[in-house]
Amino acid sequence: MVGVRPEYAALHPREAPEAIAGAVTLLESLGSAFLVSVEGDGTRVQVTVPEGPQPAVGDRAWVVPDPERLLVYRKDDGELVAPAPSGAGP
Repeated sequence: MVGVRPEYAALHPREAPEAIAGAVTLLESLGSAFLVSVEGDGTRVQVTVPEGPQPAVGDRAWVVPDPERLLVYRKDDGELVAPAPSGAGP
């Protein structure tokens, strides 16, 4: 399994290379930002976006994770097996 923290992904309103496509299912206010949940093809991803114009629930959206921030987990037990490259930050 592959994971990425929501702050290390970008939300696009149009199709984008390497994007995970889906529909916006939930918006959660974090104060100065929003956590946007996008679901499609049995996958749910989350991305943080700054305050301002937000997508609406039901909108199509594309999430592009930062490849330098991907984390790899074993599917059977969820153990982290490949952290983000060193120097990529916390």
